[in-house]
Amino acid sequence: MKILIRVTQFVLLLHTVLQAQPPTRFSIGIVQTDGVLIPVASYHDSTWVNPWPEEYEHRKLQIRFIEDIPNSWLKYPLQRNWYLQLFSGANKNITITEPRLSKNHCGSIWGLLTNSPTKPVECDNCCPFPKIGFAYDTEVSISRMDSLTSTSQNHQTFNAFIQSVFDVEEDAVIEKEMRPDQNPKSIFHIFTETKRKQIQVKLTLHVAVARNGDRIFYFQAFRYYYKSDKRRYECPTISYFSGFVFQKAKSAKFSFLDKRFDIDNCDMKLSTFKVPYALIELDNKRYIFTLESGWGSETYMILEIIGSKIQEVIRTLIHAV
Repeated sequence: MKILIRVTQFVLLLHTVLQAQPPTRFSIGIVQTDGVLIPVASYHDSTWVNPWPEEYEHRKLQIRFIEDIPNSWLKYPLQRNWYLQLFSGANKNITITEPRLSKNHCGSIWGLLTNSPTKPVECDNCCPFPKIGFAYDTEVSISRMDSLTSTSQNHQTFNAFIQSVFDVEEDAVIEKEMRPDQNPKSIFHIFTETKRKQIQVKLTLHVAVARNGDRIFYFQAFRYYYKSDKRRYECPTISYFSGFVFQKAKSAKFSFLDKRFDIDNCDMKLSTFKVPYALIELDNKRYIFTLESGWGSETYMILEIIGSKIQEVIRTLIHAV
């Protein structure tokens, strides 16, 4: 009987302790070469938000000290100490010192000056403004998405998988949208299916490994079409295939979480590109922190992996023309 009472008391105590623990809260931002951190997303009570102002908002507001930052800009009290992951691979602890109206692209945006290492900016009007890494204010399970070299085993295995899928996706887009049979000026009137498949696909690949060993890949694959051999003077047509792929731990099978295929010319004004930075595991859920850029735009996104799909949770626009 005494044992039963003690077990019951322990369960009640454990329940009380768990209820008393604060909910997971977490903020992440991008760090510029001038040492300014721009918050882009906050996680609180199982919800992603970003109350921090976007480009051009509140530029005339006079803010000198951290205490002057409006409460409406923060989901919870600002943490002074953050963890910085440099794109070079190193990790550092940084401290926020003051708010700062910072240059970003061709405009300005409010940020937080830190004591992070800085780098000289070699242009007067950089678009985009150079970044050195990303930072977050709470220690959670976060895995950087590293770039794989073409000589790595994972890259070679994945490349073989993408090559065959690329041709199928390209055939479908050309047949549906380019209609080379009806447009003699189309470059795909010159390149037959056989010729197209002889052109090498160039692949870039990022990967993150989850706590249980699952792998999340992000790929970008390109095929370039030139009308002549004078490539130095020619703007090629480009087939561009990109997306996220899932691979379960100890499995050789790849499965798409999402994918996109575009055909554009050399300036690629119609295309958008992602640079995935990290896999974040919070409250038994998986999120990807990524940059999405296009012609004159810079956006940071949180994507959630749900089953066999990936979907956007929140996006923060840093700059747009």
